[in-house]
Amino acid sequence: MTAGGHRDEQKLIGDVLAGAPSAIDRFLDLAGTTIWPAVIALVGEGPAADAAFLSVITRLRKGNFGRLSRYDGRSRLSTFLILITRDLLGEEVAELFSLDSNRAWRRFDRLFAREIGERIRRRFPRADDARQQDLYQEIAAKLLEENFRRIRLYDGRGSFCGYVMLVVDRLLIDLLRQEAPRRRLPAEIARLSELHRLLFAAGAWLGVPLDPERMAVALEGKLAPPPGRVELIAALERVSGAIAAAQANTAPQEISLDAGGEGKAVPQIPSSAANAEDALLEREREEAREALLDRVRREAETLPADLQFYLRLLLQASDPMPPREIAREMAIPVEHVYKLQQRTKLWMKNIATDLQKNASLSV
Repeated sequence: MTAGGHRDEQKLIGDVLAGAPSAIDRFLDLAGTTIWPAVIALVGEGPAADAAFLSVITRLRKGNFGRLSRYDGRSRLSTFLILITRDLLGEEVAELFSLDSNRAWRRFDRLFAREIGERIRRRFPRADDARQQDLYQEIAAKLLEENFRRIRLYDGRGSFCGYVMLVVDRLLIDLLRQEAPRRRLPAEIARLSELHRLLFAAGAWLGVPLDPERMAVALEGKLAPPPGRVELIAALERVSGAIAAAQANTAPQEISLDAGGEGKAVPQIPSSAANAEDALLEREREEAREALLDRVRREAETLPADLQFYLRLLLQASDPMPPREIAREMAIPVEHVYKLQQRTKLWMKNIATDLQKNASLSV
């Protein structure tokens, strides 16, 4: 959509916030055509979709459509509404846990089942349907523990949906770590650069496809400066044989999540640690990545809606998403995805630089 189109949409929202009846009617017509498909995609069809749609519209109308004041015209209104629909449904579920946890869990399961299933398939690409269902039940069991303790730890900061998927992803990572507690880099890979080692870990241990684009996304935030495309392709070609050999020899074991979990020390998967010093360095790198992600989540709300949507897809995905899949999720041309990618990289690079400066000052 053109910049002029965005200005027209921004004017429409301004008129809605001013309480103009005709503008409100126009907005509700527009919102219906955008929000309804988003609701169907999130909760499925039937009575649940009808109730969810009504809930979103009702919450949008609260405070004289006050939530719409966040729309600044820097993205399409449809993108903004898709983003806010998910947040509003998640917000309703979060509130319901303090009133009726059983009913809240049914809605929670309906809202997140598809996305949790996708996370499982990405983390465990070789698992058959039965194993994937077992993994889903294990994740559900961990979320149900201690009267939904993990879910209730949500403190209202940021998106509830983003928080939930972060918790799910950490549980899946725990399971991956337990399935491969003694993974070590092959000697010929350990002698190579950090780029080669990270590519091997992503491909051999996390199942990232041997595709430069997906690998580039998998490495985001792990190397400074990030490798150029030519350098990445050359490094990937050098380790591709070792990755293929490791994948051929992989035999996943089924180990319960209860063998470890939050608050307990577990080995890191992408680690070549053969001594305490290497283990300490790996821990420091992990802490730096966590600090970067935490800062990104806190500051993401200041971004335009299209960048927020793109960033959320990146943070919630267990494996890199190809641009065409992102474009389909966001309902935008694939060319626009590449522009969002560059803007996001620059934004995250500035945050990483600021974190490094603060860390050096604190030493």
